[in-house]
Amino acid sequence: MLLLSPEDGEKTRLTSSQPSWLDDRTPAFSPDGRQLAFVREKNAGVSELFIVPLAPGGQSSREARQVTFGNGWIRALTWSADGGSLIFSSYRGENNSWLWRLRFPAGGAPERLGALGDHSFEPAIAPQLGSLVYTRQIPRADTWQLELPAPGRKASEPVKLLSSTRGDFNAQYSPDGKHIVFHSTRSGWSEVWVCDSNGSNARQLTFLKAPLTGSPRWAPDGNHIVFDSNIEGNFELYIIAVEGGKPRRLTTNPSDDGVASWSRDGKAIYFASDRSGKWQIWKVSAEGGAPVQITRHGGNVAFESLDQAFVYYSKGRFETSLWKVPAGGGEEQEVLQSIWWLNFAVVREGIFFRPGHADGIWSLRFFSFRTEATTLVAPIEGTADVGLSVSPDGRHILYSQSDQQNSELMLVEKFR
Repeated sequence: MLLLSPEDGEKTRLTSSQPSWLDDRTPAFSPDGRQLAFVREKNAGVSELFIVPLAPGGQSSREARQVTFGNGWIRALTWSADGGSLIFSSYRGENNSWLWRLRFPAGGAPERLGALGDHSFEPAIAPQLGSLVYTRQIPRADTWQLELPAPGRKASEPVKLLSSTRGDFNAQYSPDGKHIVFHSTRSGWSEVWVCDSNGSNARQLTFLKAPLTGSPRWAPDGNHIVFDSNIEGNFELYIIAVEGGKPRRLTTNPSDDGVASWSRDGKAIYFASDRSGKWQIWKVSAEGGAPVQITRHGGNVAFESLDQAFVYYSKGRFETSLWKVPAGGGEEQEVLQSIWWLNFAVVREGIFFRPGHADGIWSLRFFSFRTEATTLVAPIEGTADVGLSVSPDGRHILYSQSDQQNSELMLVEKFR
């Protein structure tokens, strides 16, 4: 993190990147200018608050010290008007954002400001007035089912299949098409759920109460599901029987391992990991053991082709191209210039996908392996969320989208 002088443009380094941490963000100066609080991010679901003292002139005088240890995700922060506490929005203890207060110098555990309500974000203090302003956002993502049109026919209207007051994401058909596994926050926690193919009889499969558990994928035999979770801090892969029970941890590495998928024969699992210093696709035996690196130039979400010859993969949330590499490793080739992260599914004839933001995200498209041409399957209204799945009989597609996000600005006068 750098300090920029408005007078001469000189930059002064205040913090330095640390091993096992991703980045420093969201800085906030204390009212007296003697301290800087900021968020240090570990992964997509875990971040903590740090404070660094500042010497006259703005330079940091000592190393930053960690002041929260909640293994949760912190979005934004502000100092109280008297500088005696930090107010921050965070997912801590459940999959819902609240405002919290960390008092100084006593320190200790943060206290939740429950009277201000849940789904609370972005706090800001007006020092002269002593007022607190923040936003309340209630997002919701639903899973929709689209019947694929017959050749020469128009697609029918999609049907909302999974819906709750929270989020339902990343739905995947079972190999026999009779069930669906999905990631949901409907219990108040981020967990893996299973239901029938028509959306009925939903039951919770995991009970980890982690900051983030998700990305479930069926084994080819339909008896097990692989998923990722940061219950231990870092993201790791776990396997659970479809009947439930205690998950088996598959990876054990100080890096982040996630968004897994099975090989078509069920003997191995592909996953993304930053253990090499950059996100790449790796492959590990379903029984465990030492993983093998598959890609060399970046990779994030991968699926093996039905003939097991290639692995098709995206490179990340903000890199929209789709690539392929031989399953045993080798030359990496670009296939499509625009997809959106997790939103693609590999079938025998080609790839169904939703394009990236700048290239028509409001649609579902199909890339043919035979012709190498892309065609429009159906326009889709709504903002794409994570996940795309094709039923085994090729008749239906599941996809997630954000259907509702109400936001209000809240004011607390004379906040103490």
